[in-house]
Amino acid sequence: PGTYERIEFDLDSDCLSAQTVQLTNSNGSFQTDDSIKIKFNGTFVVDQSNHVLDLFVQNITSALNTVTNNSEISTKAESVSGTY
Repeated sequence: PGTYERIEFDLDSDCLSAQTVQLTNSNGSFQTDDSIKIKFNGTFVVDQSNHVLDLFVQNITSALNTVTNNSEISTKAESVSGTY
């Protein structure tokens, strides 16, 4: 229980594809195996009745939509925060 103002988690390349992020946007298809820290900002109070947290990724998705090469993925994903 408590009040939280930021949640972070790391995306790592431990899956079968060995890629952290794979994406396709209007500029092409891109991928990276860089470790990426994803951030969410807001205020979330956890008590006995509140146990669902919705994470909104639109800001992160919009940033990734501007990627034009593999080396930009981690920088763009870490440059913005999602909300909750």
